[in-house]
Amino acid sequence: MSSNHALIIGGTGTLSDVSLWLVYQGYVVSAIMRWSNFLIIVKRHTKKRKAV
Repeated sequence: MSSNHALIIGGTGTLSDVSLWLVYQGYVVSAIMRWSNFLIIVKRHTKKRKAV
C-alpha cells in the first residue's frame, strides 16, 4: 500500500488550512515549522475529526 507524503516548510500562517487539508486527505505530513504551538492546534483538529 502506498501513501502520499507531503513535506511542508512553514504552513502555520496563510497555508495552515492547506496543511490540515492534507492531513484530512490521508497524506503523511512532515512539517518544518518555527513554532511548536501549531502542532498543538493540529493535534486538536485531527482528534475532533479522527483523521489521525
